[in-house]
Order: sequence, then C-alpha cells, then structure tokens
Amino acid sequence: MNKINLISPPDKLYNNHKTFNLVCATQKEKENLSFALSKNNKGEDIDIYVYNNENNLLWLLDVINRKNYTYLNLDNLQDNVVQYTSYIVSLPNVYYYTKDLKTKAIYELISTNLVESFDKFIEKVLNDK
Repeated sequence: MNKINLISPPDKLYNNHKTFNLVCATQKEKENLSFALSKNNKGEDIDIYVYNNENNLLWLLDVINRKNYTYLNLDNLQDNVVQYTSYIVSLPNVYYYTKDLKTKAIYELISTNLVESFDKFIEKVLNDK
C-alpha cells in the first residue's frame, strides 16, 4: 500500500518518494488528484507539496527549485505570487494552466509547458518513472 504525504508551508520532507508540487490548484483539481491517486496501483510513496496562496514565498520558491514536477494554475493566483510568476513559469519543471487566451499568449513566449488540463499533468507525473 502506498503512502501519500501532503506537505504545506512551512514544512518540508527529505526522502526519495515520488514528489510533485501543486501551486494554487482549485478545489476541483484537488478532487481530480484524489481520484487519480485512488486509481494509482504502483505501490509507491508520494509526497505532494501544496501551496494555496499562503504568504510564504521563500518556501514556495525553495520547493519549486527542487526540480520536482510543478503544476501552476495561473487563473487561481493571488497578488502575493503574481510578481514571481514569470520566473516560476520559466523553470523547466513547471507546467502551467490557464483558460485566459491573453495570459496563455504571454506565458507561451516564456515556456512551452502549458498543459491543457490538470488531468494531463497528473497523468504525466504518475506515469513518469
């Protein structure tokens, strides 16, 4: 049976588990994650770092800079993260989502890691060896 650790600011874990980050995910995306994890029969332990617009940007940047897969919902950001968005999106391990065509056009100039849905991101993470 696999163990799932949800980690939020200011906590961090140091281990060799499959790890990914959720930044400003919606409630629906979190529900989709729960469903996907319930179907994941690989028996592996998973660490999920969750950032929900808390005022702890140093923690967020440190977690993202660990090079784990990161999902960023641009449509759910609040002001405290916006000033770092271009930097975060520019990182190769960050996958981002937006419905807004103008936002999409801006960030596609910085990164090609736009995902069409949260489910596509989770599929990528869970299927990665």
